[in-house]
Amino acid sequence: MGRWKTLQKEDLQKCAEQGLTVRKSAEFLGLKKSTLERKIQQDSVLKAIWLARPRSYKTLTYNSETQRLVDWAKKTGIPRPTLNFRIQNGWCPECILTAPVGRQAGCRHRTKPIPTEQRCPECQTVKPLTEFCSHKSRPTGRTTYCRQCHSKKSAIANVRSANRDLPEDVREVVVELYKLNKVIKNAQK
Repeated sequence: MGRWKTLQKEDLQKCAEQGLTVRKSAEFLGLKKSTLERKIQQDSVLKAIWLARPRSYKTLTYNSETQRLVDWAKKTGIPRPTLNFRIQNGWCPECILTAPVGRQAGCRHRTKPIPTEQRCPECQTVKPLTEFCSHKSRPTGRTTYCRQCHSKKSAIANVRSANRDLPEDVREVVVELYKLNKVIKNAQK
């Protein structure tokens, strides 16, 4: 109850103006979601503030009919998270609403072009997709790191796991020595 006593209506107003969900608002205010919901229901002023907040809904247009995703989910029987996933992965509106749930192939006429290049977050370079290992569950079908950086990270992880019986600080020294040894070998080539 201590945090709620210090909670001002202005705090809830800020959350409402930003269009935050109850869960996000509760996190922002340092409360449990259930506590915030209960307080909003009990206080008529808080309830009025909360109900007046702007809401943004994802909409989808198909056959010149625009509806919210929630409404499309009810109409088609496809769960809303599935519709969201299909939109994020560039499916066309027809396939979003007509493909059966559980279909793994994706949309045949994607609205997003399939990328030919990707940036490796480790070396910060843009490389062709052929420089990345395949990874079926990623949207691009490739790993996050390029082959070179991936092998470096894997080698370091292997050194760490091989020396896991050592104390943490000693293990990190071994890893640093391994990295230095690699740099020296590469400089000699």
